[in-house]
Amino acid sequence: MSKKCCGYIRVSQEDQLKGFSLEFQTEEIRKYAEQQGYDLVHIYEERAESAKDLNRSQFQIMMKNISEDKYQTILIWRVDRFSRELVDLLTVIKELRNTGKNIIETTTNLNSLNENDDLQFIIKGYSASQERKAILQRTIHGMNLRSKKGLFNGGRVYGYETINKKLVVNDKESRVVEEIFELRAKGKGYKFIALQLNNRGIKTKQEKPFSINSVKTILNNVIYIGKIKWGEYRNWSEKGRSGKTHPEIYQGQHEPIITQELWGKVQEVNKKYKRKVLTNRTPKGELLLTGILRCPMCGYGTVMHKSKGHLYYMCQQYHNKGKTVCRTNLINKEFIENYVENIVLEVLKNEEILNDMIRLEEINSNSNTESLVYELEAINKEIVNNQAKVNKLDDEFLDGILSMTDYKRERHARLTQSLLEGLTTLNKQKEYLEEEIAEKSVNKLEETKIKELFKEFQNVYYSTDRLTKKMLLKSLIKRIKVSKDRKRLESIEFWFFPDYRLPLGELGRAVS
Repeated sequence: MSKKCCGYIRVSQEDQLKGFSLEFQTEEIRKYAEQQGYDLVHIYEERAESAKDLNRSQFQIMMKNISEDKYQTILIWRVDRFSRELVDLLTVIKELRNTGKNIIETTTNLNSLNENDDLQFIIKGYSASQERKAILQRTIHGMNLRSKKGLFNGGRVYGYETINKKLVVNDKESRVVEEIFELRAKGKGYKFIALQLNNRGIKTKQEKPFSINSVKTILNNVIYIGKIKWGEYRNWSEKGRSGKTHPEIYQGQHEPIITQELWGKVQEVNKKYKRKVLTNRTPKGELLLTGILRCPMCGYGTVMHKSKGHLYYMCQQYHNKGKTVCRTNLINKEFIENYVENIVLEVLKNEEILNDMIRLEEINSNSNTESLVYELEAINKEIVNNQAKVNKLDDEFLDGILSMTDYKRERHARLTQSLLEGLTTLNKQKEYLEEEIAEKSVNKLEETKIKELFKEFQNVYYSTDRLTKKMLLKSLIKRIKVSKDRKRLESIEFWFFPDYRLPLGELGRAVS
């Protein structure tokens, strides 16, 4: 048996503390290889990586190299370095065993090719799996204990620096935090506060302009009154939003930035604003063009703005971050919505434009069919080539059946099985493409059907509520652009015209 081998070592941050360093594991593997006469070609190192699954960069490279017969054996210091999931461990052992390759644990000389060692691998794999669960529990428990003691559990918080795992007030940022709370206590909105900070060039911890959300986050964080919040997102990685829970609040050991009195005033203002928002909320669907009408300067979307009893579309970037990123670029709601509605409904009546659309769709459909036919031809060629490979393997097997080793027989079976599975997949793809080509041939666009469809669209549009109208417009229109002076409609981009915009000249023709 070949003595060429590789080593695999892994360390997590917790392991470093226990002394299971990469250097220590490397030394142990090198000693074993030298004593047993192995040719140690390479050692794969995994730094600060968890063994919860096999999705590790160096592990994947190693397994690829083993499948290419670069090594016969993997040396590991301990089973838990290789995997902490029993199922993963046993799966890899089986795959290696099928090709005559193996894993050896250097501390105990366990060899995965020896069936007598199977029970020991199972026991060690199970222990590693249980240890991983215990590590997770210890981590959560440790964070919980730190919170109860008023200690910070990590992350970046505006107004503080983390030094030796403790929160230390950042004088410059803390003054900004105080200003944010004081402005809010005076009844100022999140947007007003963000604009004030951005106008002075003040940045967040991530060196970005302040937004409504970043201001809101600061104003609702109990860390600024010297407290620690724990447990709100403890199950987030497993359950997502449903894993959010009611947090526990503890007295912290860090210095507060704002007083309890100021915090109380701010929370009262937050409650008043919340009641006001619920009372004055714009009905859903009130603005027909949100999501499709773009800011003429930055290209971002638009949001509602109310001024002196009139409604406008405003740049979303400006709404969130102020004039440091864009301008208001107000577009009168009544003007733009009436204009767009009239154009869209006239377009759907215009014979010339509908005929253009049908012609473009037919060209597109023919082009798609041609690409499908080309793809089908390529798959047919691949099927012929793979079938030839299967036939060749079978001929080689029949010619050498008496002289073949067990390994070569297993290799033949594996390669043949792989090719046959590939042929099955290719034949399914072929069948799907043939069905799609046939369907496209049958479902050619019919002019009368198109015109009937758009006539029905108009009937529905005139008789429905605003929310449904908004959905209908979004199903037709991809993007609306106005001129930079916001006095002209520049273009409407429709979904049914691929890479085609209806420019001003054609809009004029459409409504004439």
